[in-house]
Amino acid sequence: MGPSGLPLDLWLRVERTLGYLFNEAVYERANTAMSLGTHGALRRVVLGLVYGRVLDVGCGDGVYLTQLASRTEEVVCLDPLPARNHSALPNFHRVVAVAEYMPFRDKSFDFATAMFSFRDFMDKALGLFNMRRVSKRGVVILDLFSTSPYLRPAVTFYFGYIAPAMGFVASGGRRGRWELILPTLLLMPRADFFKRIGGVIIARRGLGLVSIVYLPVN
Repeated sequence: MGPSGLPLDLWLRVERTLGYLFNEAVYERANTAMSLGTHGALRRVVLGLVYGRVLDVGCGDGVYLTQLASRTEEVVCLDPLPARNHSALPNFHRVVAVAEYMPFRDKSFDFATAMFSFRDFMDKALGLFNMRRVSKRGVVILDLFSTSPYLRPAVTFYFGYIAPAMGFVASGGRRGRWELILPTLLLMPRADFFKRIGGVIIARRGLGLVSIVYLPVN
């Protein structure tokens, strides 16, 4: 897979930043601006793919959990941050933990999803192993992936300068450390990598920069 995950110091900075953005309730607004609305449309595709019991890894502030819970039997959110838990939803549960150490039995869920959180795993190989371990049917990953070397300068410029400025404006001037997106992106594999391990690319945008990958579980 290439780079296995985030160094601990970067992971801690990312988690502190995410906690701040969730508490300020600006994460979703800024992401909509930086992705030009793409992330929301692709997330809806993922929500339409899964059913039964679903483990959502890295749900953050859970802005989409009401939608997910309304179309599934049960949703369990696993996230290292103890954010709002939407406890009013009878079929929703939140577990504070990380993907690398999941407190679930094998095949506990029909599907495991990671929507813009796989990029932040401390150990991508171990996190992916656990997602497949606890799933009966498959794993769905929606995220930013590494691109062709020819596109890397443009991607670096956008996420190094343009996206942070857009996030700053969309969040009402809050400094959300949007520049941390770039180093996490540079540590990602290409989406096509997942084809080599039996995966299927369900959708892709921006020449593969943003993709939905489905990994069936045998």
